[in-house]
Amino acid sequence: MITLRPYQTKAIDDVFERWLRAVLRVLLVLPTGGGKTLISAALILRLLEMGRRVIFFAHRRELIKQTFAKLVRLGIPPELVGIVMAGVEGRCVDSIAPRPETLTDDELWRLWARRRPQAPVKVASIDTFRNHARPDADVIIVDEAHRALAKSYVDVQRAYPEAWHLGLTATPFRADGKGLGDAYDDLVVAATFAELVEQGFLVAPSCWGSKIKANLKGVRRSKGDYNADELARAVNRSELIGDIVDHYVRRGNDAPAFCFAVNVEHSRTLAERFNQAGIPARHVDGSTETSERDDAIAALRDGRVRVLCNCNVFTEGTDVPQVKTIILARPTLSEGLYLQQAGRGARPHPGSPPFVLLDHAGCVTAFDAPQDPREYTLDGRKKRDKTTVTLPPRKECPKCYALVPSAQRTCPGCEYAWPAAELGKETPMEKDGELELLVAGGAVNGRVLSELTHSEIKRLKDWAALVDTWRVENKERDARGEPLREHGWILYKWRETTGLDHAPKGARIPKLTPEQKARSQERRRVRRRRASSDRRAEHEAASTTPAASDESPAPEQLATVPVRPPAANHPASFTLPLRPAHGPLETWEL
Repeated sequence: MITLRPYQTKAIDDVFERWLRAVLRVLLVLPTGGGKTLISAALILRLLEMGRRVIFFAHRRELIKQTFAKLVRLGIPPELVGIVMAGVEGRCVDSIAPRPETLTDDELWRLWARRRPQAPVKVASIDTFRNHARPDADVIIVDEAHRALAKSYVDVQRAYPEAWHLGLTATPFRADGKGLGDAYDDLVVAATFAELVEQGFLVAPSCWGSKIKANLKGVRRSKGDYNADELARAVNRSELIGDIVDHYVRRGNDAPAFCFAVNVEHSRTLAERFNQAGIPARHVDGSTETSERDDAIAALRDGRVRVLCNCNVFTEGTDVPQVKTIILARPTLSEGLYLQQAGRGARPHPGSPPFVLLDHAGCVTAFDAPQDPREYTLDGRKKRDKTTVTLPPRKECPKCYALVPSAQRTCPGCEYAWPAAELGKETPMEKDGELELLVAGGAVNGRVLSELTHSEIKRLKDWAALVDTWRVENKERDARGEPLREHGWILYKWRETTGLDHAPKGARIPKLTPEQKARSQERRRVRRRRASSDRRAEHEAASTTPAASDESPAPEQLATVPVRPPAANHPASFTLPLRPAHGPLETWEL
């Protein structure tokens, strides 16, 4: 049996709490290395005890194999787990196979992974399932759910409209910046990267930029990211690749490393240059034979290989805790892709050197370090307000190219001291007037505070006073258990008092934290349900319609229907809420 961590137990409880409130489609967010597969295994165990039939979807063989092993390790008999994937045998040898607890994961897969059509739990390849008969299911779980708007996954949701749906991901957004609100109704953040680092379950990287930058001018965009062919031509250059190898020698701690390349040719070139420098390296891509890929990972674990160069192979579902250096050689516009790749080195491993992120792609300055705060939402990334000038969270040391927080005065890598004029946190503050500016280089539109006009300073002070009013009112509303005001209230009041449609330049627009937003949304839902119940009671009191008989169900009870007839190996019967898969929660009786 596997012991769950506190945040994993709470995440499972939060998911069930939403399902039992008839929120059928839930997205669970947890950073890479936080144990999403373990959470899903424990959740499936609880669902089996309730008599539910479950299908777990993944898009790669490694993820399916990993999930099957963890389900069995957690205590689910392998006889109850069927595999829906091409190449898996149908003939069972359960009666003569060695018991799972005596086997390695590879042996467990080889001896116990079978199709088992009648099993209550299915671990399915989404590609194989498209041409597969639809088995009965009460719960659908999707791994790497940032893919959930792809047609194959949308078809699954349509095939099981009344099932409970759960998506698992570390990055709840797509490359084009759009959210997953069309696929899921609510979001549960199990823990943040910083929280897991604080608890000792992940390690935060030190981040280093590069002296030689790729020239991406003229590289076109395609499907939310750079055009792969044009990007490869821009980065597959001798001087850039040589800098990557030198950077690993200087900063990589001689630790096992994943190097993420643009395409196959770029990855092969990188591996060749590492080998020429005396650093054992291999190349792996999507066409590499499974046995060769497994041997490459084993070689990385046991030290025969130091750097494993790849193209879109180890981005997802790869668990190699020995890896403590990540080389980003692939510039990207996708925050999700960057976080997936960077997270491959975050798992703790006894005796390993510190985690190092060598960023040759400009990702840290574009998307922040993995441990920096970020907001998760189903709505997607909002466009930056052009009227607000803000500092990037990370800056690059001009001497050693360390990527450090923008407010830091001295570089921890080389002790370089930034001039005061370049320090964002050196921005003048007028405490008596509660004036706060968060602007590049301590300036508004290139001018320091002393150069601003009286009217500009007055507008900034008026804005700061309005923000203070918003914060005080929200504190009082929170104490009374009322929904909190969004930041749009500040803009509305600003427009009402000044006639301006935007905040003053250089001003800071505050936002509710994810926790505050979730708490506020829940209170609004409760308020709407209460108002709906009151209106219904008034209508019934005024109605002349005869009262329902004693045998009629209470109006606040959900209608329930049997999901399936009890199977021979599943005597337990159960019911699920009868309601459409999509629609506002407040319109349904709970």
